[in-house]
Amino acid sequence: MCVSRWPNFPKQYAQTRRFSSGRARSFVLSPENNLVFFVKAISKMPTKNIGQVSEKLENSKKEIFIKSGYEHIKVIIDNIFYIKSDADYTEIFLADKKHLSSEPLRYWLENLDNNQFMRIHKSYIINTFKIEKVASNQVFLNEKMIIPIGRAFKESFAERFLK
Repeated sequence: MCVSRWPNFPKQYAQTRRFSSGRARSFVLSPENNLVFFVKAISKMPTKNIGQVSEKLENSKKEIFIKSGYEHIKVIIDNIFYIKSDADYTEIFLADKKHLSSEPLRYWLENLDNNQFMRIHKSYIINTFKIEKVASNQVFLNEKMIIPIGRAFKESFAERFLK
């Protein structure tokens, strides 16, 4: 489907050009003005690839590549326990190993799911799905992983988890 808001855009151009998904089967001019034609054009689109696209989107959110030196290491997001900031670097802690990344902590805050990851200290982001218990100013992710809760983040943490 080819959508354009310019009436001078020739229909032949849209039908003869190769797009990433093949040839355009429909041409719609300004969908907000031609809603009926837009709906008809969408109904003509093949649906065989829609499942593949949604599956790729779901998989892309389950994994992330960590730039570590000259390497890019694939890590499953659910396996991350916490991320610790160390000056110009961040350490990504998994159950059995850790990776050093040159990305700042704010990069991870912007690129990870806010429902799953939360900043609880100026130097720590935790995977909230891995919390086992909370005691005073500490979060226990397992027996060996104890993360402090910073004073500036304690109230927002308590609102979210200790209601």
